[in-house]
Amino acid sequence: MEEPTNKPYISFRASVDLAMGILYIFVSAYCMMLPAILEEYGKATVYTLGSLFIAYGLFRSVRGILKFKSVFGIKRSTRKYINNNN
Repeated sequence: MEEPTNKPYISFRASVDLAMGILYIFVSAYCMMLPAILEEYGKATVYTLGSLFIAYGLFRSVRGILKFKSVFGIKRSTRKYINNNN
């Protein structure tokens, strides 16, 4: 499937990626600190799933940041300027 090239769609997707990544990180970190969840499912299970969700949240956040940079980043010009004073 081809990626659309219009800026509003790409910036919307980048913001959703960034927001969901942050949400994954905070929710999983919060759940890893709750004693009730740790007692119910066991430390090993909660820490394993929590760390996987944190890793996925980091992936989504980095992907969103990179999309923002590709859309709104300033690219260096490779055009050489010609001196018209010949």
